[in-house]
Amino acid sequence: MKYVSSAIKGIAIASIAMIIYSTYYKFWFDIDEVFLIFVLSSIQAILSRITRINFRLPDLLYLSVNAVTSYTIAFSACMIMGDIFTLNDFLKFTWAWLLTFSLAFLYSYFSNRKKVDDINKKIERISKL
Repeated sequence: MKYVSSAIKGIAIASIAMIIYSTYYKFWFDIDEVFLIFVLSSIQAILSRITRINFRLPDLLYLSVNAVTSYTIAFSACMIMGDIFTLNDFLKFTWAWLLTFSLAFLYSYFSNRKKVDDINKKIERISKL
């Protein structure tokens, strides 16, 4: 169930990114492109979850591994869709990816921060006993 929720979060973040990207560049995606983006976003979210749970990495290393996999999967999606042919297209893609990854990172950071604070409060309560 944890992986399903991660996949749904990945799809939600991809949806927000597509809306921002489409609004800025004034076009919309085809159905097959949307499906491909959703599938690859789900895969990336599941990989991120597996990396966080199975490998005890420092935060900065986890963030960089997550960024590299995210960029690679997103770049692969654009190559499959045939969107990146010039330097200008590559720069547009990088801007959209950076915005998306920043949104995903901030969401993840603030949602995990609340859990960490709750755990710290429980530890303090137990240590006072």
